Amino acid sequence: MYGRTYMDVPEEDGVVFIKSDKEIALGDFVKCKIIDVKDYDLIAEIIL
Repeated sequence: MYGRTYMDVPEEDGVVFIKSDKEIALGDFVKCKIIDVKDYDLIAEIIL
């Protein structure tokens, strides 16, 4: 899955790739922890 932070502009900023075993519905807000960086993108995992 992927998303973006509240500060990101879709046309200019990278995305946040989210690792999760859980199903997330389109449009849901989730809290994530950034665990890695790839060029302009972030890699995150969901925290509960």
